[in-house]
Amino acid sequence: MAMLLDEAAAAAAAGEVPVAAAVTDAEGAVIALAQNRMRRDGNALHHAEMLVLADALSLRGSERLEDCDLWVTLEPCTMCAGAIA
Repeated sequence: MAMLLDEAAAAAAAGEVPVAAAVTDAEGAVIALAQNRMRRDGNALHHAEMLVLADALSLRGSERLEDCDLWVTLEPCTMCAGAIA
């Protein structure tokens, strides 16, 4: 979680909402890490959760993240909760 807090602090330093997210595999290894990029990218969909899920799915070449865990520094919004479900 310390890594996520550092990532959230980096988002805040960049003028973003300070949220970070990570996906870990069954062994606990981080396979994807992201921070909010809504302001930087000019895209309201670029929440940390949405970005990390897209990255992890791409890296695994799968449409589901079975045997993975999602870690987030803030409770997900409704949009992100829907994507997680």
